[in-house]
Amino acid sequence: MPDPNGTAVVMKFTDILEAKSKCVKDHEYHKKRLLVESEGDKKARLKKGSEYKKRNYSEETDERKIRLQKESESAKRKRSGEPDSERQIRLEKVSESINRKRSKETDSERQIRLEKDRLYKKTKAGKKSVTTST
Repeated sequence: MPDPNGTAVVMKFTDILEAKSKCVKDHEYHKKRLLVESEGDKKARLKKGSEYKKRNYSEETDERKIRLQKESESAKRKRSGEPDSERQIRLEKVSESINRKRSKETDSERQIRLEKDRLYKKTKAGKKSVTTST
């Protein structure tokens, strides 16, 4: 354990044994507590943990959405200011990269990619019809 003045302090051997025995006792206590825990208490404990995870997950996804939105807007601003010649070069590079990637893929990979494309287009078309009908 560090000393306030910044030097390391060596623990006595008895301190380690005491710390180890305390950890063992704590572990045994928690084990016994979980064994005696009623079904209602267990459900409440698990529900509390579940709610905590959900809240953290939603905060993470919100932060992720905000970050992705900012990146998207930044890329759009960058592309809107580029001249046609640079745009043409960028699109050609993207096209060449896609063609290289597709020439290397196997038949099964191609089937999987095409199936994903079909599913994506179906869901996208479904979302459009829902938004236009409301």
